[in-house]
Amino acid sequence: MKDIYYIQVKGNKFIEVEGTKVLISGFECFVHESLAHDKHWNVTEAITGMAVTQNYRYEKDAIERAEQLIKANQGWLKNMIEEKKEQRFVSPKYT
Repeated sequence: MKDIYYIQVKGNKFIEVEGTKVLISGFECFVHESLAHDKHWNVTEAITGMAVTQNYRYEKDAIERAEQLIKANQGWLKNMIEEKKEQRFVSPKYT
């Protein structure tokens, strides 16, 4: 089921997109169509709006790669989320 999420773009702004929730190693993410490349897929961390994977031709490949990256970098990602929360720079969905 698609829901409304936000992705972070240049200039520290957020853009609204439709996406499907994906839980990866306890982190809420979502998969959505790429804005840059037609018919490609991205996975984004939901609280910060930061891209985890970008421009994969197949949705399942974007998710599989995101799982690998998050598993290998859980501590870093957790710290980034906390840092963004402290800066009060989180997705409008979570404010």
